[in-house]
Amino acid sequence: MPVHPRVGKMLLYATLLGVLDPVLTVACAAAYRSPFVMAMDGNREAGKLARQGFSNEAGGASDHLAVSRAFAGWETSRANGGSSGERAFNQRNSLSGATLNMLRGMRSQLLTALSGRGLIHDLRGASANAGAGSLVRAVLAVGMYPLVGRLLVPGVGANNAGGGRTPTLATLRGEKVKIHPHSVNAKLHDAARSSGVADKGPTLVCFDDVTRGEAQLYVRECTAVSAASLVLVASSLTVEALPPARLPPHDPEDAAAAAEAMMERDLAQAAQDAANEAVLVCDDWLKFRVPLPVLSQLACLRIRLARAFAAKVQRPADALAPDLAEALRATATLLAHDGGAAGAGDLAGGAIGAGGYGGGIGGFGGREGDWQCPRGCGVVFASKSSCFRCGIEKGAVVHRGGRGGGGGCGGGGRSARGAAGEGGAGRR
Repeated sequence: MPVHPRVGKMLLYATLLGVLDPVLTVACAAAYRSPFVMAMDGNREAGKLARQGFSNEAGGASDHLAVSRAFAGWETSRANGGSSGERAFNQRNSLSGATLNMLRGMRSQLLTALSGRGLIHDLRGASANAGAGSLVRAVLAVGMYPLVGRLLVPGVGANNAGGGRTPTLATLRGEKVKIHPHSVNAKLHDAARSSGVADKGPTLVCFDDVTRGEAQLYVRECTAVSAASLVLVASSLTVEALPPARLPPHDPEDAAAAAEAMMERDLAQAAQDAANEAVLVCDDWLKFRVPLPVLSQLACLRIRLARAFAAKVQRPADALAPDLAEALRATATLLAHDGGAAGAGDLAGGAIGAGGYGGGIGGFGGREGDWQCPRGCGVVFASKSSCFRCGIEKGAVVHRGGRGGGGGCGGGGRSARGAAGEGGAGRR
């Protein structure tokens, strides 16, 4: 296909995981330009508000998904209101009709290329899971990797020092880049600090390009993403032992305080040993606390995902082997539920977790006997007698006490327990 290799990778993962429609728009806009323009009356604030509004519809914190939602709204306005409705929509939302038409043509060309190579039958079939916002974000992260940065939040942890008043990203390559003021994420560090998210783990952001300003490096278009997707595509994974528990702050000259501190440390060390966890390091950058039994499962899933990708590159029209198809279904379920729904309109819990997969290439037909985890983890394959994430047995009854579906499992959860940038392992 006549696209940058990174864009091609993103599109192929989008077809494999059934989220082609929104990702196709993002890919075209990245190759051409954003359709958002300064308001004709010079009112910059109107354009910012329009972009922010579309981003919020997609769960927030995403310039890329703002473009995707704007394009979808534009197509609806054309279909329902004709040329007058289209003009009104563009004026109201500070959009360039010429750019949107160009994106429409580029989408058509890429769809023809994908179809001609046998990768898809039609757009609808390749977008069966497009309503799962977390899955769409994961595909963006996978496609743009290694263009990923960790948000530096001033005053939160030693490794986050130096974030400054403008949100700053520490990239995998060791650079520090600013988020451009025009981005919907221009105040992302304030949101992370005020919400307490920064205390639970790093905020990761993917981007498609870095530009040089007068004195700074900037990213203009970026999206906040989950760390879990990066585990599946990182170049290298290594495993480290958890660091030993530390003594809590105390007065070393106070014998009683010192004894109490040592007791607390010993208890913490015992709890850590009982947890049966290790540190999973991705590309010498991101670190996760992961239950030991999960490590082999992640390694197997990474291998099968890579094999599925290679199989589609080499023989795009052929059906995947059953083990690779199941690996894709497991990947889609995991990524769609990671971190819960991305926003109010995210269908992660329904589109995938509770309803199986749509037919056609890009979607995965639910097989007879597949069952739904009662704790909301997602669909479990018919061959499995227990949930692959929380371990609950098939047929078990769970009495809910306010637990939301799709946000993860309690008790015996088997998902990665935390992520930390360069500084060390943390909890999410």
